[in-house]
Amino acid sequence: MGALSHREYGPWAGFRAAFISAGRIAGVEQDDTAGPYQTCHDRPCLSACPAHALSLNGYDVPRCLAYLEETPGNNCLAGCRARFSCPYGTAFRQSRDQASFHMRAFTGWNDDT
Repeated sequence: MGALSHREYGPWAGFRAAFISAGRIAGVEQDDTAGPYQTCHDRPCLSACPAHALSLNGYDVPRCLAYLEETPGNNCLAGCRARFSCPYGTAFRQSRDQASFHMRAFTGWNDDT
C-alpha cells in the first residue's frame, strides 16, 4: 500500500472523517492511478523519518508514537520530517505552527505534557 500521497498535494492531503453509506455517494470516483509515492525513485521521506516508521509497506503508527514517547526533545513535534522532506505538494505544505498543532493532536499531547 505505501504512504498516502496525492499527485498534486503530496503528503499534505489528509482525512478527518469517515462516511458509511449503503449506496454509492454521487461524485466520488475511485482513482486507480499511481500517486507520486509509487513512482518516486529517491523517496527522501523514508530516510527523513528518524523512527523508520514509514516504509514501502506503509506507515507504522505505533512505531512513530513509540519513538516520540521514547525520545523527548526530538524535533518531530514541530512537524513530520518525512512529510516536509517530500518533493511533492510543496505549495500545499503546512506552516510549522500548523504542523506542530497536528502532531500534538496526533499524539494527544499538549504544551503542558
